[in-house]
Amino acid sequence: MRKIGLITSSVGNLIDDEIQDKIIHLAFKEKKAISYQELDTPKGLRVDQVLASKAFDYQIDADPEVERVLAMASELASKGDNRTEEEEARYQKTKKILAKILQPSGQTLIEREVQKDLYHEMKKQIKTLEAELFGNNK
Repeated sequence: MRKIGLITSSVGNLIDDEIQDKIIHLAFKEKKAISYQELDTPKGLRVDQVLASKAFDYQIDADPEVERVLAMASELASKGDNRTEEEEARYQKTKKILAKILQPSGQTLIEREVQKDLYHEMKKQIKTLEAELFGNNK
């Protein structure tokens, strides 16, 4: 098991605006080697989002069933146009399951509504880009 260390430093508001809060991620690896990486501060994030960030090596508390469905969807998606008819049917079914499972994660109603709106806008933009790149066949 890899151990991680986290050092945070805050100097507050000083005269020089260039001084920023810092998070330093230390990972203890094999043969006593240590990796060092400065990370962006997680301002505006909830505790669960901070724990799911690089600062804590993406520690998430996920439902094993959701993880299984995500893994299956990723495997099928990676096949692209090489999916068999049966795999395509499973892929489409998996996408419908994920649409039900993966709900906006905003803490408040307004945050969830904004996330939904952003998702739909991104979906439209992706379809537009696909049409530009691949024609209207997709």
